[in-house]
Amino acid sequence: MNHRPTLVFVFLAAILLANSTSTAQKAITVRGEIVDVQSYVKDGLKPSSPAKKEAALESLKHGSMLGILEQKTGKLYLLSSAASDSAFTAMIKPYFGLKSFVKGPCYNRSGARLILVEDVGKLTK
Repeated sequence: MNHRPTLVFVFLAAILLANSTSTAQKAITVRGEIVDVQSYVKDGLKPSSPAKKEAALESLKHGSMLGILEQKTGKLYLLSSAASDSAFTAMIKPYFGLKSFVKGPCYNRSGARLILVEDVGKLTK
């Protein structure tokens, strides 16, 4: 029995599968300002004042996504977590409007960047 066609099929399927999925890069640290993505993209709103922070928090209650606007490049990274939505929001909320950092594996696809947040904190300088 010739197993060569089966091996070729399995090999090609593995290549196609590897090319069709997004792979995590090593964990990265991004420094910048945490923003409500909808408010930032739609209105240019950053939570840099109490009124703007409240507007961003209100958007979050309605399911808006969080991101971090990288300080040096201005790139927007979407933020997500393996934790529940409420636990994730509670972890990020204290850093709205502050220069912060996030750490975690970064996924890239079609120009979009997503960090699965493992750590977040305030920048000290």
